[in-house]
Amino acid sequence: MKIDATIETILLDDEHEALEGLARMVAKIPNLVIKGQYKTISEFREALDSLSPDLIITDIQFDGGDITRESKVEVDGEASTIFEALADKGTWPQVIFITAYEEQYGQEARSIDGCVAVLQKPPLQEELEEKVRIAVNNIFDKKWGNMPEKYHVIPKNSLQRESYIRFSTNMLAYVAMDGNLATFTMADGRVERVSGASLTKINRKLQGFLRISKTHLVNPLHIRDICVVEKACTVLVNGQTHCLNFQRDGQELFRKFIDRYNLVDR
Repeated sequence: MKIDATIETILLDDEHEALEGLARMVAKIPNLVIKGQYKTISEFREALDSLSPDLIITDIQFDGGDITRESKVEVDGEASTIFEALADKGTWPQVIFITAYEEQYGQEARSIDGCVAVLQKPPLQEELEEKVRIAVNNIFDKKWGNMPEKYHVIPKNSLQRESYIRFSTNMLAYVAMDGNLATFTMADGRVERVSGASLTKINRKLQGFLRISKTHLVNPLHIRDICVVEKACTVLVNGQTHCLNFQRDGQELFRKFIDRYNLVDR
């Protein structure tokens, strides 16, 4: 399988000179290709549908607000930050924040999934290159290695929070929604149910999963094969295959993962 080492990079800063300086620094780093430069959060938001960045290097505070809090993107009727909206479309970029106010904004920025570092503005070239190396290693691991092994704890009832289900990323095969009831099917055949759930919020927790339809999330590690013509895939659960249908958006996501996981497209 051929590996494309290109790292698609997005730059954001509302100061023209700072943005141009950042672009010159990034141009000196191998494999990084700048796919967009934006001076406002709104410009970046409008371009989201056409972007799937591997790496975002951004200021935190803009005239339009704080990029870690900005919530004007609507996903399934829920307000989402830009980073949540990217996750909802199957994109989990690494993020390097740059700010002149690290003490004020740094803590919240570090809580963003994929945050590699918060650098003092303006950053030094060697400092930026060091953090980019970390980001690139993380990106390569996600693209051509195994999905990150994380352990999740989710309340069985979102209101009462008296009992919980616990599972690792690689243990979960897929999630199916019926109204506000989510059924978690594990690779060993075990089934857990969560009430009062939102598939959009579950998807944000399960990095690397594919949202193949309005009602299903699938772990690509457990996909046995894909039939694009029939718009379906089979998932291996405890030695048995489960057939799941996917919708138009899900088909596009599947094509991105076929080569990555050596899946069969028939």
